Amino acid sequence: MGRSIGGMRLSACLVAITLLLSACTTGTSGPDPPGLSAGERTLHKEASNFNQTVAVPALLGAVAGAGLGAILCKKNKAACAGGGAAVGGLLGGGTGYLVAQKNTQAASREQALQARIKGAREDVEHFDRIIAATNGVIADKRREIRALKASYRHGEGALSETQQERTTLTSDIQSVKEAIAASEERVSAITVDLQKYGSEASGLAAERDKLVRQQAKLKEQLRALLGLREGVPTS
Repeated sequence: MGRSIGGMRLSACLVAITLLLSACTTGTSGPDPPGLSAGERTLHKEASNFNQTVAVPALLGAVAGAGLGAILCKKNKAACAGGGAAVGGLLGGGTGYLVAQKNTQAASREQALQARIKGAREDVEHFDRIIAATNGVIADKRREIRALKASYRHGEGALSETQQERTTLTSDIQSVKEAIAASEERVSAITVDLQKYGSEASGLAAERDKLVRQQAKLKEQLRALLGLREGVPTS
């Protein structure tokens, strides 16, 4: 009965800690300007997700794993909890390459490599969503700016409209810059690991190449957005 109560108490503590730590995984970007399109909201949300604290998901996995080990092991609970923490680090994945890298410090070489490949693939999917959203934003902005210029030619344009356009474009540009910085960070981390794993990491090298291509696309999109902002009437 004592063991059962102890297990229940530990489970309750794990739930409380998990909820507390989950509340800490918030982005660092400021509030979005008003009047954003659906594509802009998607772009800003996906880009700001890269600003979340990398250590928290890793800690969540370790806490869950340690608790699982302590609950299930009847002998040498300390050793079981330690092993559970390592496995929990792997369970705490699903949040990209940098988290996978932190989560697998105590894992076997094979486990660490597989978890990192999975994390890199998640990042590739994440950047795909950003690129798709940004393509939509660029198309929308081109139409809006053409309409603004036409209004100005007919003496119908309002300065407030152009100011709002420049404000939202500036916010879009910042989000793409954040995505590029996140991409550079991940490519750099993977490059270090490729030196570590050598020929075993062909799958990881393939994901790194995808991230490099995505980074080039994001930089192209950034140039397009900067050009659009320059094209907004200012008076």
